[in-house]
Amino acid sequence: MKWRYRKSVKLFPGVRVNLSHKGISTTAGIRGLASVNIGPGGTHLNLGVPGSGLSSRTKLGGPAPQMRQQPTTLPPRAQSAFHAPSEEAGVIKSAAPEELTSEGLAGLKGMLREAFAEHAELRREASSAWQDLNARQERRRRLEGSFIARTFRKKAVAEAVAASEEAQAKFDELNEQLGLCVVRVENSFEGDIKAGFEELLKAFGEVVRCAVIWDKTSSVGVSISERSAAGRAVNRVPLRFDLRHIPIIASPTPAMHLMNANGGDIYLYPGFVLVTGQTDFALIDYRDVEVVPDNVTFIEEEAVPADTRVVGSTWAKVNKDGSPDRRFKNNYEIPIVLYGSLTLRSDAGLHEVYMFSNSQAGLTFGRALLKYKSLITSLPGACS
Repeated sequence: MKWRYRKSVKLFPGVRVNLSHKGISTTAGIRGLASVNIGPGGTHLNLGVPGSGLSSRTKLGGPAPQMRQQPTTLPPRAQSAFHAPSEEAGVIKSAAPEELTSEGLAGLKGMLREAFAEHAELRREASSAWQDLNARQERRRRLEGSFIARTFRKKAVAEAVAASEEAQAKFDELNEQLGLCVVRVENSFEGDIKAGFEELLKAFGEVVRCAVIWDKTSSVGVSISERSAAGRAVNRVPLRFDLRHIPIIASPTPAMHLMNANGGDIYLYPGFVLVTGQTDFALIDYRDVEVVPDNVTFIEEEAVPADTRVVGSTWAKVNKDGSPDRRFKNNYEIPIVLYGSLTLRSDAGLHEVYMFSNSQAGLTFGRALLKYKSLITSLPGACS
């Protein structure tokens, strides 16, 4: 008899993020059957009978229902450890994810939270089932490979074969359940919004090719007594950007993934920004994010990346007029370079600063993100 999983996985409704001239809204449910739409005009329940042409739309009162709160486990690399805010001067770090979510996205976060918890439980059971499957297959191989067992222990061989097949069925079904345990996010674009997102994706494709991308984790002033040409001491960590899917979110477009050296990674989806944490995550409305693209000059005391523009030079130890301080025997010349810079902030506590070795690619991406945010901001209503 084929093994059946002891409980049915919860199927999460699809979520449609609607970005149009009418405003931003989200629709959760199964198209053609039942769905809940939350947007500028309020919350509505939509009912329909497929193939009949019959449907109804009823306005619901009150705020969006809150989903039950559960611990969240995120996929590998999305499990970026979050450390409590430091009192160290000059630290650039975001607040805890649970503090960052935009008020209008709390309902969608609740749905994703449940899906994350369900997915984590299934993943644990699948891991246990995999270990059990390996053990039973090994026993089957030993018995089937033994002449004595095949001759005198036929019942034991048959039982081992049956146990192996049952373990395989269990593992396969758990994997199937994992594939079903997703929140499907669709995007409805119109006109300038679609063009703006395509422009953003194109700019992201260029910025990921930078020789180096850094997360700027702190910036503190340097004492004048040090007689250093650098006015500030900057701590930075090299990392990468890429396009990536989070397993629990089935989206037609992979998210733009911005790694973070001292906090949760950032995922840019068309309708929202997701920030991961170790046990929680945040959903942020683009309109709540301050986007500051810029070019910055930087005194580069390490190797100059191949795609970086050198715009000048200075000395490790300088006089007030910028000339080399001759009192230092081993004083040396340092290149001044131009880097791209992108700052992301929100009133709730998001604070990240990235630097790009290719200043033009970094500036183009930052401007495309700012433009896309402006297009979202121009829409009425709020994403809920």
